[in-house]
Amino acid sequence: MQQLLSAPALHLELDRNRISQVGLDARNVAQSVLISLSGSFQTAPNFWLNPKNGVTYNIAVQAPQYRMTSLDDLMSVPVKSPQGSQLLGNLVQLYPVVRPAVVNHYQVQPVIDVYASTQDRDLGGVAADTQRIVHEFEGHLPRGTSLVVRGQVATMHSSFVGLGMGLLGAIVLVYLLIVVNFQSWLDPFIIISALPGALAGICWSLLLPHTTLSVPSMTGAVMCMGVATANSILLVSFAREQMDEGLAAVPAAIPRLLPTPRPPSSAPVISRRLYRFGEANGQREMSSNIP
Repeated sequence: MQQLLSAPALHLELDRNRISQVGLDARNVAQSVLISLSGSFQTAPNFWLNPKNGVTYNIAVQAPQYRMTSLDDLMSVPVKSPQGSQLLGNLVQLYPVVRPAVVNHYQVQPVIDVYASTQDRDLGGVAADTQRIVHEFEGHLPRGTSLVVRGQVATMHSSFVGLGMGLLGAIVLVYLLIVVNFQSWLDPFIIISALPGALAGICWSLLLPHTTLSVPSMTGAVMCMGVATANSILLVSFAREQMDEGLAAVPAAIPRLLPTPRPPSSAPVISRRLYRFGEANGQREMSSNIP
């Protein structure tokens, strides 16, 4: 918990009957106490202009701190009245109390902040457990009180929502662009039907090594959608060309799915023949083999 809720303090309760009998009010008593403890600058600010250097100085009157060392010194503070000076102890009652040392506000409302950090766990898992505990206490809170989880959790949720919407928007935009390119609604739909498989592969690649979902992984998922779409376009385009030649859909797509055979070449040798060049004494031919 960030705030200190039990800071010791002194509470002065005014005796309004006694104050009215001596011709004073609460403001006069409060100003006398404030001048003795904090100075007169807050109640009656005064300034002095030095004519030699033109600098303005603040002038404040305050009781010396070495004379305010005990409760008796505090209760002996004089309060001026029309009937003469009165001691503060004759006008107030002193009580020791405990109060919050700092009062924080969020959008005008007072709040109590409870800070928590993660250790050996991801922020999403800790946020889910924290939210579950918060829901358990919501039914037992006093009237007008609420529990709200803020901080990096809110930033994480907004980032993931934005990236998720961007991922869906990218899929829709790519589909519309392919529709314009292929002049068809069916072929682009077949092309983007490979994206759920790509998303499943992304989920498995994060699940198997126990990698948490993060902003970099979401960014990589968006890039993976582009790679999967490009490969799907090549597959559908090749199959469409084969179907135009009279093949069925499945036989037309199978050659593209098979790996392309490559000749084994563990130590390739590049042979090149240099151009023949003539010289004054004759012609000669040079060839070189570069491993």
